Amino acid sequence: MQARFRRTLAAGTRALVVAGEHPARAPRFADWTARLAADVAAGRHALAQAGEGEDSGRSATDLRGDARTVVLDDIRALCRLGKAIPEELGTAAAYWKVGHITQPAEQLLARGRQYLAFARAHQDILAGYGVTPAHLDTMAAHLADFAARGDAQTRAQAAHISAHALIPELTTRILKALRALSAIYTHEFATQPDRLAAWQSAARVHAPRRKRPAPPPTPDTPKPPLALPPGQPPVLGFLPLPRVNLTEPLRRPPQQQNGPTSR
Repeated sequence: MQARFRRTLAAGTRALVVAGEHPARAPRFADWTARLAADVAAGRHALAQAGEGEDSGRSATDLRGDARTVVLDDIRALCRLGKAIPEELGTAAAYWKVGHITQPAEQLLARGRQYLAFARAHQDILAGYGVTPAHLDTMAAHLADFAARGDAQTRAQAAHISAHALIPELTTRILKALRALSAIYTHEFATQPDRLAAWQSAARVHAPRRKRPAPPPTPDTPKPPLALPPGQPPVLGFLPLPRVNLTEPLRRPPQQQNGPTSR
């Protein structure tokens, strides 16, 4: 869809150039030219917004992955300590779970905030194991950064989707303006083929180039048939057999004598 819209937008841009160089005298010419210019400008903005949303979305996804890793490390550190001293904290060891690394972002945020609140409530115990208020403040900053990057990713995706949603409507509007202006030029410049050809060339939405199909493979050269003796009819699938005259008696090979015979 985006490739077709780009070709339509290019045709609208070229048409505006020709319309500025060779304006028509028809009363509706100025109206349709203004519509085309507004739609082309909106199309350029939509493409820029779609590209910006796509690039920002990829960037936010990568940065959010880095922030996720940091939050997981903070949670792992608290879980290791919590499982080591569950009696002092008044919890069971099963309370401390990191969760899967691919758990949903909202679940990870909720888990991190839960453990952070617990650690602040038991700061007097955890301080003896090296968990200072500064450590907890850092963990809170990591959680806020992870949440902010998630919001940025959501906004980028929304911008990308909204821009793409405008493309079909803008394509239809630009094509409608081109058809109306083509009707005006065809009628007004019927006796000026050079100007009419310039408009038609500019307003044409070029079709995508198609690759030429590969030529069919050249069939192998058939092998010549097996040469047969003169007068021998061919036998399908077998080699020719020698001729045998059945009217003549069979010739027996002479018997070999190993020694003298006694009577």
